[in-house]
Amino acid sequence: MHEMTGYDISAELNRAADEKNYFLLRDIYTAHSGNLSRKEGLYWETVFNNLFGREYRSLVAAGRFLSEYGPRDESAGEMIYLTAVNQLRRSRYSAAAASLRKLLRYHRDGMDAEELEEARSNFEVCRALRRVGPQTVELNGIRRIPTCRTRFGHITVGVRAGGLQGRFIVDTGANYSTVALGAAREMGLLPAGSGVEVGTATGVRLDCGLAHAPTLDLSGITVRNAVFIVMEDSQLSFPELDYSIEGIIGLPVLRQLGNLRFARDHIRIGNIRIPGDINLNFCLEGLTPLVEVGSRDERLMFTLDTGANQSEYSHGYYTRHSERLDASASESSGLRGGGGGVVRHRPLALRSEHLTVGGRQLIVPSMNVIREDYDFSRGKDGNLGLDMLMAGDGFAISFDRMAVFPYSR
Repeated sequence: MHEMTGYDISAELNRAADEKNYFLLRDIYTAHSGNLSRKEGLYWETVFNNLFGREYRSLVAAGRFLSEYGPRDESAGEMIYLTAVNQLRRSRYSAAAASLRKLLRYHRDGMDAEELEEARSNFEVCRALRRVGPQTVELNGIRRIPTCRTRFGHITVGVRAGGLQGRFIVDTGANYSTVALGAAREMGLLPAGSGVEVGTATGVRLDCGLAHAPTLDLSGITVRNAVFIVMEDSQLSFPELDYSIEGIIGLPVLRQLGNLRFARDHIRIGNIRIPGDINLNFCLEGLTPLVEVGSRDERLMFTLDTGANQSEYSHGYYTRHSERLDASASESSGLRGGGGGVVRHRPLALRSEHLTVGGRQLIVPSMNVIREDYDFSRGKDGNLGLDMLMAGDGFAISFDRMAVFPYSR
């Protein structure tokens, strides 16, 4: 739905958006936004601010666009869709459902099959959650959350709700927090809908439920109206690995905590040290966090996934570099886990891979190259996991500056 025409700068922005090259779009927009016409300026202001976590500014620009050019304009569909995304991120579910209903009413014919499926799916989620109030976080003076690591390296934090006192995985790669059905019952979660389709790291799609916690204690921090995807216990249990997951704290809760520094045994909240020149190397595609990564003089885009214990290149990256990778990497084998179970796969393994994030070079002894074409990794070059992020003295995520910065030893 990127059909704006006019100046060359708009054509370049269109190309970057269509190719999902969001960090190139950042560079073009920040350097040349003053050259856009009024209509193009409002359009790209909406897109840019949505990508880089400035939902209020994006909503204002979209509102002006729709007021001046109407909901039936050829580019209004994108404005209505981004309005819905902004409202969803702000947990204004009823407003998001109304925007998505308008999108499906006026612009259904302008969407391809993938866009139509996404719009319908988001509409069903928002409609199910329409009576749930906005999520809020009360820090209660807490500035440091103790963490533990599982035997697979996942970071966990203490959670209390209802009769449950447990430990949930901290996962920036989870669009919503997730909980096993048994734990959800102990927590006293309030059901909010069913039949929500969820993609997993193994490529499986699962039908799950929705629920929310009126109050959730996160290591002393009070979270109100936290939304959870509810999975069957068996979908979060992995007998092959003698491992099970009670629950996951996903991006919506983590984002409301603000600025986070992940250290070996704790997460620090609040003022964190990030160099002044590290800015906007982190963006959001809908509810998916993406980070700019340098590799062999290429500028790449990885998902930011603290729920993954190992970083990997995607099928798309492999397709572009298959000749070099087939010659230099060795075939490996192992188990890939996600909601619904584990699958055996045979990735390529690269030794001593060097990546650059936030101006810092990260080195991991072994990095997988995934040759399967998973839906969730299309348009991305890879997935940045804890092996890279915790390779030095931890890392910081600033949701204020939309920046990710690793600390070196």
